[in-house]
Amino acid sequence: MNTYERNKTLFRLLFLAPLVSVFVLLQSCQQQKIEAKFVGYIEADYRYVSSLQSGLIIKQYVKPGDEISQGDVVFELGRDLIQLKIKEVKARIIQAKSMLADSQNGLRKDEIDSLKAQLNESETIMDLKQKELDRTIKLLKQGLIAQSFVDVINAEFESAQAKVNTFKAKIRAANLPARDGVINSAKANVLIIEQQLLQLQWTLSQHSIQSHFAGKVFDVYFEQGENIKAGQPLLALIPNNELTVKFFVQQTMLSQMQLGKSIYVYADGFTQPFEAKISYIATSAQFTPPVIYSKNSREKMVFKLEAIFENKALIVQLPLGLPVDITLTK
Repeated sequence: MNTYERNKTLFRLLFLAPLVSVFVLLQSCQQQKIEAKFVGYIEADYRYVSSLQSGLIIKQYVKPGDEISQGDVVFELGRDLIQLKIKEVKARIIQAKSMLADSQNGLRKDEIDSLKAQLNESETIMDLKQKELDRTIKLLKQGLIAQSFVDVINAEFESAQAKVNTFKAKIRAANLPARDGVINSAKANVLIIEQQLLQLQWTLSQHSIQSHFAGKVFDVYFEQGENIKAGQPLLALIPNNELTVKFFVQQTMLSQMQLGKSIYVYADGFTQPFEAKISYIATSAQFTPPVIYSKNSREKMVFKLEAIFENKALIVQLPLGLPVDITLTK
């Protein structure tokens, strides 16, 4: 190779090397720019309203889309049976207080005989409740009835057993020389029945099902005229516009994500992004979810992240499930 050709080759290397470096740098920046854009969707952190009691829905006050406040009544359950039980217990309180007054004056033989007759009656009822409880337990094991039904029968058995114990205590006290035992037993009986009344009144109050959260009703699972079981979700709420954005990043970008870091969410139809702060970072990777599945990402492992929007007043326009793009800068 002569001197001219060597100089020509050297000139090409010196001229092309910077251009190649610039090209590689631009490609690297372009790649980083692509990797800094993530795909996600809008989601909500739902709250569910349920009932502590089983029963028939007789009134429904809400529908999807309604805004409700904390403490609002959303359903009413039928209360005829519980009201009858309350009347019964109130009558028993009157009876128990009358017996207390009699015990303070001392018991005669015919009064003791009456107590024994009531004890026999209570023992008969308790035996019947015991047999009924045994049957319901067998049915529960066979999966034919719900646990709540067994709980009701068990409560009735315990109530009957309490009556038997109360009458036994009264008879023992009536045979004592002193009347303190009889009086104390009668007072205890009044207290027991009054506590039962308080429990029934509390149960009655639970037939007005209230929401413990404020927000927008997303969905209603039961309607007027349907029977519900205790603990079943009746409706779902989105509490006070608490929407989140869920998105997925590759492991190579995970180091740039920290809790509390700001991200920017771009949605179709909006010229400006919504700012959000990262509130959750998954500790393990997963395959790309079908909701953001694509040919380029079908074999990539990603980490799920969640972020909470900063300005809740603006995000009411974002529907659930809306696909969005996320960047780390505006």
